[in-house]
Amino acid sequence: MTNTNIEKVAIYLRKSRQEEGMSDEETLHKHRKELVDLVESKGWQYDIFQEVGTSQDIEYRPEFSKLMERIKAGYYSAVVAIELSRISRGSESLVIVEKFQERNVIIVTPNKTYDPNNESDKTLIEAELFGSRLEYQFIKKRLNEGKKRSARMGQWTNGVAPIGYRYNRDTKKLEIREDESETIRLIYDLYLDGQSQHEIGFELNRRGITTRNGAFYQSATIGRILRNPVYIGSVVYGKSEGSGHLHKKSKPLQFKDESKWIRVDDAHPAIVGKEQFNEVQRQLKKRDKIPSRAKAGTFTTSGLLKCGKCGGSLPYRRRKLASGNYVVYVHSCGHMDVYGNRCTNSGIRLDFILKHVKNEVDRYENELTSNRTDGQEVTKNRIQRKINGLKKEIDNMNGAFDRIKKLFINGMIDENEMNEEAESVRNKLDAKNYELREARREYDEVSDESNHLKLQRIAKLKEHFDEMNPESKKANELLKELIERITFEREGNQINIDVEFL
Repeated sequence: MTNTNIEKVAIYLRKSRQEEGMSDEETLHKHRKELVDLVESKGWQYDIFQEVGTSQDIEYRPEFSKLMERIKAGYYSAVVAIELSRISRGSESLVIVEKFQERNVIIVTPNKTYDPNNESDKTLIEAELFGSRLEYQFIKKRLNEGKKRSARMGQWTNGVAPIGYRYNRDTKKLEIREDESETIRLIYDLYLDGQSQHEIGFELNRRGITTRNGAFYQSATIGRILRNPVYIGSVVYGKSEGSGHLHKKSKPLQFKDESKWIRVDDAHPAIVGKEQFNEVQRQLKKRDKIPSRAKAGTFTTSGLLKCGKCGGSLPYRRRKLASGNYVVYVHSCGHMDVYGNRCTNSGIRLDFILKHVKNEVDRYENELTSNRTDGQEVTKNRIQRKINGLKKEIDNMNGAFDRIKKLFINGMIDENEMNEEAESVRNKLDAKNYELREARREYDEVSDESNHLKLQRIAKLKEHFDEMNPESKKANELLKELIERITFEREGNQINIDVEFL
């Protein structure tokens, strides 16, 4: 295929090594502009696929997986990338090249065009990808060894500086941030005064003290701060290996024996005294409770039933009747907000909710069968509400860039922190834009066929209506194929149950 045969292409962007003096965000922006300019100069139509993650494996790259599906469907004549290794340098590289070859798709970079159906080009592609893979493995090994050497020198190698500290790029060590260090000292003082991790989080939130990213303090965050030896000036590296990461293939997370850790004490200024830290560790061991084992079993509405007041998941309880039989109750909510206020939603017998769900399924079936077009509109309206919500979130995120710049201009954060915050927002924005594209695609694909599938699922569910008891695993599986969520709210005798269908 020659360049003159190309009509529509896919631009694929993915994080690479940072260019000198540039952040990840700046590098991606530069690559995006370069590729768009290249494509537009040739008059090609294009779609852009920008990956949020950095995994080498296809299954952990949702944008690339979507791109491959469209290639199989014949959408594109070419894939445009900043360099060949951006498409893949993992173990699946040759499989990807074969897919491109099958669909007669070429690869275009600013410096060269590769045609997988040309034997010379295919050999060159395989050689370059093999070289990129070796380079990647070498760089990864070198970086790991470099981190170990730096850790032994007391330098910080564990990513973003923890709350209370900032990273000094010149010394490669941590230094105290006075505005945040007071919060750390307060957390330790409150814990030794007898407050629990939950109570400390509530207290900070009530005082208007937030994390560096503006989030409320949660119990888990407080626990990590109380256990982290960084606050007595220690650097600890290599406590674990693997990660079980959702977006990368890796070993399962395993904690190493303490003898294999790299630990350097007095590596940077301490925020908390060693005696206070050690006393907190003793208190943590003393107060730690092993939670009682939850009763096993799947209830019919497990994973679907949500509190109509706070949005939390509702707990279930079995109660024994005088007859000796058991009934299942949806327990009162009891979730607490970030300030420690407890949700007041009351409970109810689960069979009462199931009766309402059955009625709603019947109503929904009639809605779909009586007028297919109306049923289609119901689905489209639901997706449109989702699209509107995503647009609002994206607008708020775009406004965050201006707020970050103002913080930098006013001297409240330094340039490094500004870049970190901007990158964090950019990653979240990319994820939301991906959700928006998927929602729009789903909106465009809504048809009578989707309603026909729903009617089939309803028919299958109704076969189990008579046997639908509060602890039916099969009914739970069938409900999840049809229902997004069930919200329940009760105030005295006022009861509201809402069933939201997929």
